Amino acid sequence: MSLLIVLVIAYFIYSTFIWNDKGLVYNLTHGNKEDGTILWWLLENIVIDLIIVLLILVLSFGVCVGYSLCDKYTEDHWEFNINSLEDNLVTQGEVHGGMFAVRGYFDGELSYFYSRTMSRGEIIEHIPANKTYLKYDNTVHPKVEVHTKELGIPKWIREHLICNLDTKLVDYYVIIVPEGTLKNSGEYNIDMS
Repeated sequence: MSLLIVLVIAYFIYSTFIWNDKGLVYNLTHGNKEDGTILWWLLENIVIDLIIVLLILVLSFGVCVGYSLCDKYTEDHWEFNINSLEDNLVTQGEVHGGMFAVRGYFDGELSYFYSRTMSRGEIIEHIPANKTYLKYDNTVHPKVEVHTKELGIPKWIREHLICNLDTKLVDYYVIIVPEGTLKNSGEYNIDMS
């Protein structure tokens, strides 16, 4: 983004003060005070600025796509303590229709719900079960580890180009709980109906 601002300001200064026979200041101080001088200067600046914006957008897109194809990720994780844990099916749906015909869909996803203490009080959140691993450890307080990976776009590129990709993605979760937390009746059942 800063590269865009620098180029636009540089062209404005160049076209106003430096450009010898076509610059605005030169034309106004050397007797070329036609009615269209300022208008043409303004239109030329707008067109050149649009070209600069387009070039920066194309360059930014190319750099961001190039880095995303390289699969250079750095991995990190952070964790927080939890107070309770339960699994549940999250149901989402949408139904459309009129008097005689109804269409729609429902989708369900197994999630782990937990509560944790925040500065304003208890909050209940959930994470998807298909990205979550359970670990047993009786020596630590129950907690959730969030493992992330971040696309390796250098900071200077993100600051100077228009490259606002969400570069940090959640890879998986690890819930660390005491042994015996997972309830299992020991029965295996396949419903063939």
